[in-house]
Amino acid sequence: SVTNERSVLVAYARDDKVMSQRLRKEVGPSKDEYGIVHAVTETDGVIVDVGANVGVTSITAAKCHPNLQVISFEPVPTTYFLLYYNLLLNNIPILRPDEIRLGGRPGVLPVHAALAGRDQEKVVRWSMQASNMAVVNSMENENNDNDRLGESFLRSNVRSVSLESYLKSHGRVDTCVRLLKMDCEGCEFEAIPAMGSFITDRSRVRRFSAEVH
Repeated sequence: SVTNERSVLVAYARDDKVMSQRLRKEVGPSKDEYGIVHAVTETDGVIVDVGANVGVTSITAAKCHPNLQVISFEPVPTTYFLLYYNLLLNNIPILRPDEIRLGGRPGVLPVHAALAGRDQEKVVRWSMQASNMAVVNSMENENNDNDRLGESFLRSNVRSVSLESYLKSHGRVDTCVRLLKMDCEGCEFEAIPAMGSFITDRSRVRRFSAEVH
């Protein structure tokens, strides 16, 4: 685990050096490594963190914007556990799905799911060595991952959701996304084309930041 004056973050063993650097730069009310969280000026609505990993951006968002709701998607089972644990360590309120709505109780809703063009079941493969060593793929393409990743990568089925549909069905917050951040190790190639009209509508998604792999 690594700490700064305000936050604690537990991560995988090989993440310690990288995460400690990110924690010093990013986690906390006055810190924001990428400049995306502090760009938010609204005092209501939601921030969506796709590929939340162990919670760096979600914790930053919750501390910088204590009146907003954060929805954090993470598909890897063990990483999702660390995300949830880190939220508790940092005293971030954990929300229930039925609490998501404009003007609802602030906090973070951790969601164990991947993003895709539609709701379906996917396969997630990951290494216990580092939190960024993971890939989500369809059932049909799983054999390609087996050949490429090898037997050391763990496997699990995970549900995937359409982001626009998910937000519509949870308090209709698809109309008040103040920031959408995506860093999902390749899911963007399926998810972004499927929601092109959604993320380009600035009345619904005010800011969009993504890492393309």
